[in-house]
Amino acid sequence: MDYSPEEDYDELQTPVQEANEKQEAKEKDCNYGEPITESGILIETRIEKYKNELNRLIKLNNKLKEYGESREKYSKNIQYILEEPKIVELSVIQETLEKCNSDRLQEQHGTTQDKYYLSKYEKIGNQLLSEFIKKNQDILNIKDLHFQLLNTIKELYERTKIVHYDIKNNNIIVKETDQIPVITNFTSRGFIVEEINIDNFETFLTEADDYQCIEAHILVYLGKKKKNENWKTLIYSEEQHTNAIQSHMQSKQSYSEYIGNTYEQVYQNIIKTLLKWDIYSITKIILDILLELNDPLLQNYQNSLTEVLSKKTTELEYTLPIITESSLLPEELPITEQ
Repeated sequence: MDYSPEEDYDELQTPVQEANEKQEAKEKDCNYGEPITESGILIETRIEKYKNELNRLIKLNNKLKEYGESREKYSKNIQYILEEPKIVELSVIQETLEKCNSDRLQEQHGTTQDKYYLSKYEKIGNQLLSEFIKKNQDILNIKDLHFQLLNTIKELYERTKIVHYDIKNNNIIVKETDQIPVITNFTSRGFIVEEINIDNFETFLTEADDYQCIEAHILVYLGKKKKNENWKTLIYSEEQHTNAIQSHMQSKQSYSEYIGNTYEQVYQNIIKTLLKWDIYSITKIILDILLELNDPLLQNYQNSLTEVLSKKTTELEYTLPIITESSLLPEELPITEQ
């Protein structure tokens, strides 16, 4: 989940950049409440606007909890909910929320009587992935983090068929105790693949941003067309494809398997790529951090990630990109006999 309170309620934030900056500046001045402890465990709470999806959230969280208790190798790299989410009135739980968060909800909704989900998680820290990498600008550290994240979503998908669908920098925390990356906030947009079908996918995929692969953008685009009663037989044209993906990094590909087909055919092809969606998001996060650092010593890995993300989603793998000998960093060059 997002650990900075000012970032914790994405669905409640205005999309206008200027308004976001003003809100963040305001919230930095807030005096936060005391930490919440239950049974000796430091926890933090998250509330979400009620969306009539409680059963879906409970099912997703139960799968995550089972996985977390399974002691699989990478189960420690995810954060799962401590108890089932509950529908509550904000006024009932106001004393357990940090001041800024409760004030913000009241300002945006004008009442404390609206229904919300309340979820509780064990508090694991607040060091974002980008912050950790900036402090540890070593290629081996970065590749290790990348490797752990890829294997975490691989193992999780194989065990639960869960797609996170909201992997971004604010949802990855590096634990200061053992420096492992922890993927959080699965309930924001996450879904169980087995629950998606052609008649309901638009309820799971309501939006897509730069951290989602092209297929997510296409499905969001198609979902907005479903009010047409002949939706399934409409033809996905080159023009529609351009509108759907705009200037996306993967847009260099032709995607002939989608263009010229019916919407139903496009959907059937796209759902085959679901297991690769989080690979794209994780790799995009790492690349963006490298671009921000602009460190010449990391240039080769940056170039490799750029190449990976230019591929089709079906070609993505749960492996680190191969750096050829010609692009190796000086300290990685093989030793040759004189």
